[in-house]
Amino acid sequence: MDYLFVVVSNREPYIHVFSGNQIQCMMPASGLTVALDPVMRACGGTWVAYSSGNADRSVVDKIQSCNGILLNGFRSAYLLGVII
Repeated sequence: MDYLFVVVSNREPYIHVFSGNQIQCMMPASGLTVALDPVMRACGGTWVAYSSGNADRSVVDKIQSCNGILLNGFRSAYLLGVII
């Protein structure tokens, strides 16, 4: 039997911030993200989190039709749903 792994947190695993006219993708210093990101990459699933980066909306708008988000140019192994 297959299961869907869902993480719901107040911390997103990747924060997108503006740096001049560029968007940088950063991983926050958080025990939750450090512990669960490798699990989510291995198992797949959905991570729902509060948006804390000032460029998150710009990134989500561009990739909402993708099956997952782009992290540093690579397709993620899981879907990130950001509450903006």
